Amino acid sequence: MSAPPLAQRQTIGVGAAFVSTVAWGASGVIAKAIDMGGLAVVAYRFWLSTLAFFAFMALARRLPSPAAFTAALPGGLALAGDVVLFFSAVKLTTVANATVLAAMQPLLMMYLGHRLLGERIRRSHIGWSVVALGGVAILVFGSSGLAEWSPVGDLLAVGALVAWTGYLFFSKATQASVTPLEYTAITGLVSAVVATGLALLFGQDLSWPTTRSWILLGVMAFGSGLCAHLLMNWALTRIPVWLGSTMTLTIPAAATGMAWLWLGESVTGLQIAGILVTLLAVAAITAGRSAAAPIPQALEAVD
Repeated sequence: MSAPPLAQRQTIGVGAAFVSTVAWGASGVIAKAIDMGGLAVVAYRFWLSTLAFFAFMALARRLPSPAAFTAALPGGLALAGDVVLFFSAVKLTTVANATVLAAMQPLLMMYLGHRLLGERIRRSHIGWSVVALGGVAILVFGSSGLAEWSPVGDLLAVGALVAWTGYLFFSKATQASVTPLEYTAITGLVSAVVATGLALLFGQDLSWPTTRSWILLGVMAFGSGLCAHLLMNWALTRIPVWLGSTMTLTIPAAATGMAWLWLGESVTGLQIAGILVTLLAVAAITAGRSAAAPIPQALEAVD
């Protein structure tokens, strides 16, 4: 059976990436609802998803090789830095700010994707990305005066932005030697080990969670872990890394809406305007990409 055309593969990849962004948007909301420290949440969440991944791989006799562990290690360290900083930020600032600031990596990823991976970046893609980031800026400005806002939390979220960029880049760069399943499992294991060590170092309570916390941790582990990370890593075998990165700008829209609905967090008119601008710009980028000629990314050049 022949492989589907590149345009179809990219459409499927965009759909998978979109599902990932919705699941990631929910993760920050769930984390804030769990009565545990940020590092403890990360540790439990990753151990749950990692054990599930490796159990499946053991049953399928597809455990990763030492070479796969070596190749995926940088991505694992980047993911660990991202989740530790992000979930700590969520505990200090608004869910909207934490998710927005951590998602402001498309322009950096466009540069890395073009320079190091040979991906094609059109001027229209850059222009719409700037518009999307403008919407992000409006959303952040709209929440800066809210009671839940914290500048320290925002600073942690900026650190998460840098780490998250590294994670997506390594996901794309290691595809020749590591499958999406191996990459997701190994990076999850590294994140679990790092988060546990840091939680112990900083004296966070790692005692047995309550029944309610276990339920929420399970939703996080199998939603944003098994589903979102694996789907995005799989999607990046079908779409350019800069496009997957840009689509993460939809995370704040999902997170802000869910935080308003489930946590009762305040939402201002400016935030709503920022969300609309961002969503429209991301829609224009994905539509423009779908209409582009199906030329392999490794052979494309900047217009």
